[in-house]
Amino acid sequence: MLRLLAVTLAVLFVAASTLASEAPTRAVVISDVRLAALVSDGYRRSETLRHLLRQVEMSGWTIFVLTGPCPIKEAIGCLLHTVGTFEGRPYLRIKTQIERHHPDVVLSLVGHELQHAVEVAT
Repeated sequence: MLRLLAVTLAVLFVAASTLASEAPTRAVVISDVRLAALVSDGYRRSETLRHLLRQVEMSGWTIFVLTGPCPIKEAIGCLLHTVGTFEGRPYLRIKTQIERHHPDVVLSLVGHELQHAVEVAT
């Protein structure tokens, strides 16, 4: 199980590195190119999202934003309640489903979950 997690995180890190030039922050690692583009657009449009991303950056934590289902089936986004370390930094994971949801709904949900992540990190 730990090996699978390590491999998954390594893949996410490589994916994040390719998007790093377009990413508003390196403390938030987004696994899906579509979701990364959505957050980048939201970063340009929303002062609230910019503020949240700056808070994550200053916290010393890494937040992985992944696509996929949450443990609670009805939820389209969630902050997973496990903390780990990656490259010496504590991390949290946010999951969201982007299929069949309006981009603004997904973006607001990511922002909502980032607020919870900031609360944990601080």
